[in-house]
Amino acid sequence: MAQPKEEAFIQTHLGKKIAPYALDPEQIYIEDIAHSLSNLCRFNGHTKVFYSVAQHSVHVAQLCFEKINNHRMAYMALLHDMPEYTLGDNPRPLKKQMPEYVVLEEEVAKVMYKHFGITTEEQAMFQDVIKYFDNVALITEATQLLACPPILDWTAHYPVEPDPNPITPLHPEDAKSLFLMKFSQYKAY
Repeated sequence: MAQPKEEAFIQTHLGKKIAPYALDPEQIYIEDIAHSLSNLCRFNGHTKVFYSVAQHSVHVAQLCFEKINNHRMAYMALLHDMPEYTLGDNPRPLKKQMPEYVVLEEEVAKVMYKHFGITTEEQAMFQDVIKYFDNVALITEATQLLACPPILDWTAHYPVEPDPNPITPLHPEDAKSLFLMKFSQYKAY
């Protein structure tokens, strides 16, 4: 017999109890998010070398800041994948087939954004621009980091140009430090 959803939980790096279906904001710590995301590999690990969700998040935030020059948008962009610290990183093609997961991810994101001081107005205002730069990062990462030549025409699915800058994957500890540094930098505004 399955346990009730409200009882499903994970234990975090800091020893907190996170129950995605009954998320307690008092149990959410940026250090846990940074630690988890720095240890999650993009593309379900099918990259030439390890490349973390934390580094991806920094990449998206930096693209936003470089092109738009808005600290609040960069702050929200940095946190755009934070639900994955409790739900894991599921590739987009799979997420589209899991509507219950998508709804849960959206609910978790709302609680987390509120916890980190991001208003619903900011979410609505910045969401499309962040998704655009998330797609830029996605295509850049796919073309530079996938272990084999892509079997998907990424630009046909996501009509954006990749970032011309080369990606240098970071060790998880370095990605975690960079994520936390950017969090402090962007949060200050």
